[in-house]
Amino acid sequence: MAGTLRFIRHRDDSLAKVAPLLDRVDDWHSFLESAIPPETGDELRKHESTGRPLGGDQFIERLERALDRVLRPRKPGPAPHEPVVRAALQTLGGELA
Repeated sequence: MAGTLRFIRHRDDSLAKVAPLLDRVDDWHSFLESAIPPETGDELRKHESTGRPLGGDQFIERLERALDRVLRPRKPGPAPHEPVVRAALQTLGGELA
């Protein structure tokens, strides 16, 4: 069943239990048809296209711990290999722990 349809029909499926959200919104059909502010829509579209979660720092930190993976954007490009890092540190007079 499509994501929004489960709430309109008030039916649970294998992905979601509808009761907690039905308690928050009286009329899902109207709620889903209502307009959202442009800045909210822009933010939703941005996160939708990147696949990154939308939420505050604490929320994202909890997700990262629960999933044991990094969800925030990282520095672009491949991760440096240890020999490259070691050589760079030696050049600068440092050591690799």
